[in-house]
Amino acid sequence: MIFINKEIKREAEIIMNFIDEKYYAKYFFLEFLITKKIAAYHYCLIGWKKKYNPTCDFCTYFYLIKNDDVKKLNINPFKHYCEFGKSEKRDFRIETKLELFQYAPKFTYKTIFITQFFLFFFLKKEKVKIMSTYFDKAEYRKSIRNFKFFYFKPLLMFHYLIKGKKQKAIPALFYNPIKEEEDFFSFTKVMLEQEIFDSNIAYEHWINKNETTSKEVYQELSDKLSFRPLISVIIPVYNAKVGLLEEAIASVRDQVYDNWEICIADDCSTDKKLIQFLKKIEKKEKIKIVFRNKNGHISSCSNSALKIARGEYIALLDQDDILSSNAFYEVVNLLNKDKSFNLIFSNEDKINEAGDERFNPYFKKGWNYHLVLGQNMVSHLGVYKKSIIDKIGGFKIGYEGSQDYDLLLRFIEQIDEKTIGFVDKVLYHWRVIKGSTAMDIGEKNYAIDAGIKSLQDHLDRTNQNAKAMSSPQIPQFYRVKRRLNTRPLVSVLIPTRNMLEDLKNTINSVMKNNCYSNYEILILDNNSDEEAIHNYFKEISKHEKVRVIPCPGEFNYSAINNKGVANSKGELILLLNNDVIAIENHWLEEMVSQIQPSDVSIIGAKLIYPDNTIQHAGVEIGLGGIAGHLYLGYPKDAFGDAGRIQLLQNFDAVTAACLLIKKKDFQEVEGLNEKDLKVAFNDVDLCLKVRGLGKKIVYTPYAELYHHESKSRGGDLTPEKQARFNREIKYMQETWLDSYEIAHSLD
Repeated sequence: MIFINKEIKREAEIIMNFIDEKYYAKYFFLEFLITKKIAAYHYCLIGWKKKYNPTCDFCTYFYLIKNDDVKKLNINPFKHYCEFGKSEKRDFRIETKLELFQYAPKFTYKTIFITQFFLFFFLKKEKVKIMSTYFDKAEYRKSIRNFKFFYFKPLLMFHYLIKGKKQKAIPALFYNPIKEEEDFFSFTKVMLEQEIFDSNIAYEHWINKNETTSKEVYQELSDKLSFRPLISVIIPVYNAKVGLLEEAIASVRDQVYDNWEICIADDCSTDKKLIQFLKKIEKKEKIKIVFRNKNGHISSCSNSALKIARGEYIALLDQDDILSSNAFYEVVNLLNKDKSFNLIFSNEDKINEAGDERFNPYFKKGWNYHLVLGQNMVSHLGVYKKSIIDKIGGFKIGYEGSQDYDLLLRFIEQIDEKTIGFVDKVLYHWRVIKGSTAMDIGEKNYAIDAGIKSLQDHLDRTNQNAKAMSSPQIPQFYRVKRRLNTRPLVSVLIPTRNMLEDLKNTINSVMKNNCYSNYEILILDNNSDEEAIHNYFKEISKHEKVRVIPCPGEFNYSAINNKGVANSKGELILLLNNDVIAIENHWLEEMVSQIQPSDVSIIGAKLIYPDNTIQHAGVEIGLGGIAGHLYLGYPKDAFGDAGRIQLLQNFDAVTAACLLIKKKDFQEVEGLNEKDLKVAFNDVDLCLKVRGLGKKIVYTPYAELYHHESKSRGGDLTPEKQARFNREIKYMQETWLDSYEIAHSLD
C-alpha cells in the first residue's frame, strides 16, 4: 500500500486540471485504465522523478534544467509551473532544435555486439552503429501499444524498423518522431557530429525563420533611401582562386543598394589565369583595378586599393568571401537614421568552399569595447568612414595578418563610441578554405603575433598601464593584463544567516587564497541564532581586518548590503555571497586591476558550480523574462560563442554574488533598491542604474570562484515569497524592460 501524504494530495489537486491523462497514459501497459486522478497522483509520486511528461508540451526534464532553483529544491516541476511558473512566464517546453540539443538527456546506451550482428541484415553499417548504440528499449516500450512483453533490445529494434517507425513510436527520449523532420538516424548523426551552438541544422532553421525578406522587397526599400553615399569596396588580391574571387565580386554586384564601387589591388600575382580575369573585368562599370609591380603583402596591397577609392565609406572584403545582397542597404539604412556613424559592423557566419553551406554564425549583440581588446569582433562586415582612415594613414606596414585589427584599434581612438553602429543581421559570409584564418588562425601564426603587437600599441597609445598577451585558454585571442596603479582598500561585504561552515570557508578563502592584501571584511549578520556562529563572530572579530555588523529584521538583501556600504571604509566595495570560494589567489587583484579605468564602474567574476559547470559568465537582459545567466551549466572550460566565455567583455549586468563596484558610483545611484527589490534582481537593477551613468560593466573570466548559490535563504516557493518575487518581476518589467532597449548596444 502506498501512503499518500497531505503534500502529495495538494500537489495532485493543483495539477489535476492541467495534466493530459491520455498523453500520460502512454507510459503504461494498461493505458485504458489511466484516469486524470490516477495520472495526477502517479506524476506527483513517481512520474516527475522518472522525467515523464504530463502533457505533450510540458517537458519535465527541460523545466528542471532551465529553472535551476526548482531543480535544486528537488520539487515537483509541473506543480511549480502550474502554481507559479506560468505567471512568471518560465520556459516549460522545447520549441527549437537548438534547445533540444542543449537540454535533451545525454546518450547513455552502449553498443552490444549481438545487436549489431542482427541489424547487419537490415541496415547499412553506419546506421547499425547508431541504432544499436542509441536506441532506448525502455523508452520505446512506453510508446508502443503492443509487443511490450518483449524485453530484448534486438527484437524491439526489429519491431521499430518494421512497424514502430511507421507508427511514430519513440526510439529514444531525445528524438520526437512527430516533430522532427529528419529520421532517427539522420537526427542522431547530427547530434553526434555537431556542437550545441555550432549545429548546422539549428542554424539552417534559424536562417529559414529569420531571413524571410525577399530581394525584391529589399530593392523597393533601398530605392526609397534619401541619403545615398558611395561605398568603396576594398579587395586586396594575391593569387586568388578565380572562381572564388568571381563569387566575391558577384556578391557586390548583386547588392540591392547600387551606389558602390569595387577597388581591387593585385599584389603582383603570378597566376596568369587570375591576371587575365582581372584585365577582363577591369573594363566593367564600377570596377577599378590597380596592378602592383612589386609584391608588398596585404597591408601595402590594401593601401593601393584605398588610393583609388572615392567613396565616403570603405567596406572591407576578402578575395574569397561574399556579402549578402542586402548588406549595403542595411548599412545605408542605418546611416539614413543617423548620419553621425563613423563605423558600422554586422553579424557574420562562415561558408564552405563550395558555397552551398553556411555555418558557425557569430551574433555580436552590439559594440563591446572590452571584447574588442580580446578579439577583432568587428572584422566582418566592417564599413569605415574614409576620411578617418585617411587621417590615420590607412593600413600599417608590419602588422600583416592582423592589419584589419590594427586598423580598427587606431580608428576607434579617433572617434566617440556613440558613433559606432551595429546591424543585427548576418551580412557577411567568411569563406572556410585550407590555409585561411576562417578555418583556423593557427594556419597563420604570424597573425597572432601581429594581433598582440597591435593591441599593445593601442594600450600604450591610450595610456593604459597594461600588457597584451595571448589568451591562455584560446591562443588566437588576447588577454589584457592590467598593472595596478594603486592598491585601494576593498570592503568585502558578506551577508549571512547561520551557515557557519560555508561562511568560514568563504572568509578563509578571502584571507588565505588571495594575493591582494588591502581589504577589510564586513560580516553582515541577519538574525543568526546558532550558538556556534555567534562564538565564531566573537573570535573572528578579533582579526584586524574583520568586523561583524548586526543587520536584524526580515531578510532584505538590498538593505543589508546598503548598511554594509554605510559602515565600510573602502574605496571599492565587493559584494560577496557567503557560499563563494576562490579557486586561485589572484582573483581579487584581477578584479581591482580591471576596475581602474575611469569609465569602468563594476567588475563581475566567473562563477563555477562545485560540479565544475558555469553558474555565471555574464547576465543577459531579457533572458528568461527579466534577466538570466548566459552559458548556465556549460563546462567551466567551454569557449561559448566565438570564445566569449573565456574573454573579458562588457555586459549590461553581472551577478552580485561576486561584484566589485566603485563606492562613489554605488552612492551616486543610491545603492541597492531596498524598497522594491528586497531579494531578487537588485544586482541587475544596480548595474542598469550604473550603466545610466555612462559607465562600463566588465566580466572577467580571470577571476574564477566556486559558488553554491543562494543556500542561505532557501527557496522562494512559499506563497509569501512567491508574492514578493512576482512584485519584483513587475517592478523590473515596468522600470526597465518596458523602456530599456535590450541590447544589443553595449559600449
